[in-house]
Amino acid sequence: MFGVLFAAAAAASAQPSSYSCTATGAYDKAALREICSLERAWSQSVATGDTIAPNRALAEGYLGIGSSGRRMNKTEMAAQPPRTSKFIASSDNDYVHVRFFGNVAANQGEDTVRAKDGHVSHLIWTDTWVKRRNGRSCSRRTPT
Repeated sequence: MFGVLFAAAAAASAQPSSYSCTATGAYDKAALREICSLERAWSQSVATGDTIAPNRALAEGYLGIGSSGRRMNKTEMAAQPPRTSKFIASSDNDYVHVRFFGNVAANQGEDTVRAKDGHVSHLIWTDTWVKRRNGRSCSRRTPT
């Protein structure tokens, strides 16, 4: 099962982020909390340099495309935060909206990313998460 991330970065005003995480359809509240927590930690990791968050969020078979357009597996994507934290001051989810379909969850969200040089951008994305024995994990991301 693959997930897809459609990303679009655009210049934005420096308005403060107001985080929300919501869901539609029948869902388990613990599953929603898990996905929202994983997405938020992953977003914040690009500024903090944390590699634990993406390692926890990404499936072992993860294959995605980074913002550079390069194809990356889990190991490569999880290694990005120490590099990105050199020029990203902060990154956080503005919102995450999750739709559950049995053991699969598709979520759409937006991140506000603030660079150390003052540039602010928004990343709009869609992910698909799959429930596995040890929790949910993201299988793939593809920016557009």
